Amino acid sequence: MIVNEAVARDFQQLALARVREAATDHSLAGSPSLGPLLFQWSNWTSVKEVRMWTDQELSSDLFVIAMAQTTASVAWSQGMGFGGMGDRVARPSTRIHLKPYADMVDTSRLEARVLEVSKRTDLTEQQQQIVSTFLSSPRGGHDGWGDEDEGEGQERAEIERESDEV
Repeated sequence: MIVNEAVARDFQQLALARVREAATDHSLAGSPSLGPLLFQWSNWTSVKEVRMWTDQELSSDLFVIAMAQTTASVAWSQGMGFGGMGDRVARPSTRIHLKPYADMVDTSRLEARVLEVSKRTDLTEQQQQIVSTFLSSPRGGHDGWGDEDEGEGQERAEIERESDEV
């Protein structure tokens, strides 16, 4: 044990105070660790507290752009091909994974706000790229399953059951 539980609790309370302070002064949205910080914040307090903050922040274009970037993930793949004639260079595949954030962020509103922000003419080149990537990338994780909440588990189970029957 590196520190005792009392010290660990003190550190946690200090970290929570800093996250709340960053949320209050709007600097949290500018953190490169926004996603992990939202999850940690919700673990330390409640999803409801985080959701109240993100509901307010969705009116901020900078927060919307930050969330668009946070929800994007890139996987790299390289095919072996037929007879060894595969890809010589790995190719990126970007997907937007909203489902993990659904309790903390109104993802439907986020998507609508990203579309609104995309119409701005004063975005930097980097902001344009983030928004464009969010709007053009498929939804879901890199496991091949989308972000559809309704029936996803049931559909997946049915597909797996059908493949077992074959």
